[in-house]
Amino acid sequence: MDPVLPQHETDPTERLTQLAEAAEIYRYEHESLAPVALAAEVPEHEEASLGYRLLVAQRMITLAHNSKEVDQGHEDGRGSTAAVLLELFRAGKEGGMEGVHAEVTRLARRGMSGGRPESLADYAELFQELELPAIAGHYREDATFAEQRVSGANPVWLRRASELPDHFPVSEEDFQASQPDDSLAAAQAEGRLYLADYAVLDGLECGDYPAAQKYLSAPLALFVVPARGARDLQPVAIQLEQRPGSSSPIVTPRDGWSWLDAKTRVQSADGNCHQAISHLGRTHLPLDAVVLATHRNLARNHPIFVLLSPHLEGTLSINESANTSLLAPEGGVDVVLAGTIEATRAVAARAASEWSLDDAGLPRDLELRGVDDAEVFPNYPYRDDGLLIWGAIQDWVRNYLTLYYPSDSEVQQDRELQAWVAELISPDYGRLRGLGQSGRIRTRDYLGQVLTTLIFTASAGHAAVNFPQCTAMTYVPNWPLASFTPARPGPHSEQDLLDLLPPLDVAHMQVSLGYLLGSIYYTQLGQYPKTLIFDYFSDRRVREHEDRFNERLAEIEVEIGVRNRARRAPYPHLLPSRIPQSTNL
Repeated sequence: MDPVLPQHETDPTERLTQLAEAAEIYRYEHESLAPVALAAEVPEHEEASLGYRLLVAQRMITLAHNSKEVDQGHEDGRGSTAAVLLELFRAGKEGGMEGVHAEVTRLARRGMSGGRPESLADYAELFQELELPAIAGHYREDATFAEQRVSGANPVWLRRASELPDHFPVSEEDFQASQPDDSLAAAQAEGRLYLADYAVLDGLECGDYPAAQKYLSAPLALFVVPARGARDLQPVAIQLEQRPGSSSPIVTPRDGWSWLDAKTRVQSADGNCHQAISHLGRTHLPLDAVVLATHRNLARNHPIFVLLSPHLEGTLSINESANTSLLAPEGGVDVVLAGTIEATRAVAARAASEWSLDDAGLPRDLELRGVDDAEVFPNYPYRDDGLLIWGAIQDWVRNYLTLYYPSDSEVQQDRELQAWVAELISPDYGRLRGLGQSGRIRTRDYLGQVLTTLIFTASAGHAAVNFPQCTAMTYVPNWPLASFTPARPGPHSEQDLLDLLPPLDVAHMQVSLGYLLGSIYYTQLGQYPKTLIFDYFSDRRVREHEDRFNERLAEIEVEIGVRNRARRAPYPHLLPSRIPQSTNL
């Protein structure tokens, strides 16, 4: 059946019946992660598919074998392929993806070998069946530390610093410790200073699960784009605490082990903001309301339902498992992150409730953070590759909409679409901010902007913060998700660094979760279901635009490949072939 707008439906009875049934199945709740709107339950047909579970099974087998090798003394036969498959499907059958996540946690714990590391080599020993990430060989370098702000797991945090906060008293001498041919005043005047500010973590209650007290700083980290030369981002100074009256010193690259200590604590803060805010709060959680409102308000033959559905697949299932398993007391997040599980959940809920759809579009986000000017800030892989993907999605959406909305009046007369946006922003239902034109959608252009933002967030936006977990976060000395000594003024030693890093059991859990969450690619952007006898888009007019979308994605794949072979460090996370259609992991 070809898509049709409700105002052109010849017999609306079936449409109304279908929506009434969907409203009974797709229901909201606002208590489990208050005030965020989530699904009260996951309908059976929204559970993970067999193909998805088979991909998870492959990773589970590898994790089981890795855990067995890590803990050579644990011989119970549970690492065999058959045993792991049986446990996985038992877990999935009994508890859905929540059960799968619980089984991953069990497997990781089974391989836990507790105790403090004797050297950094102990963290490399956690990789037996898993490949040791390349970053292990150069993570201490300042260039790598800066690079991770623009192409790491959390490439959405950096902001231009038009002026420095009063409580971050970086001096000209501090600046020139690493930038002798530049000046702080010139860099500030020319808009070349950038700040990673983790004030959101100030006062966060830290936990002690599973067995040791954790610590977390709320640092400020200053970076500069040099005026000449390669013009790659470079770190300048770090202050680990920022409360007014704090005696936390300014640390610079001249400070030896104290500089590495400070960079490691910044990585830890960044990892906590990544997991709770950039990843969970700004991709996963807001999409639950979109799934619910789409099913409850748009008939299955509505053009927007048809367009959005592949980009919402698996979202309810993975979000429920995250909320009830990974984010549960004594779950994986409780093991590896610094905050108590209650504190971490509160940070994620706040991030989701403050998320604004109109500000979440990539061009607008880059503008708000002051990182949109490629002349001033020339090397920013997330921005540069992301804008290619954004443009391709935007063109695809615009072309699709012209088939069904020849004018703005057709948008305004679409009662299902208007009910959709009203429910999404309603305090009784979706609770999304920054959506709508006075509570409605009035133009085709604005509708295109909304849909582009949603599709980008569910696909490329999520990919950018999800998949680096496997390539960057699994090597724990690079990105420890908790510190195990409090920050203190230097001098520091190599032993101080080892004391800061997680115990080996916690590190092994971080390796296991990072590998699982960052290595499963299920579906691919632009690849809508199609066989010799079936085409997802039944309206033949769509084919031309769908083909052009995929041609553009193929061109982008080549373009990013060229960039990755040029002088920048390879950034694979926004290659179209590595972007799933939806937030399904």
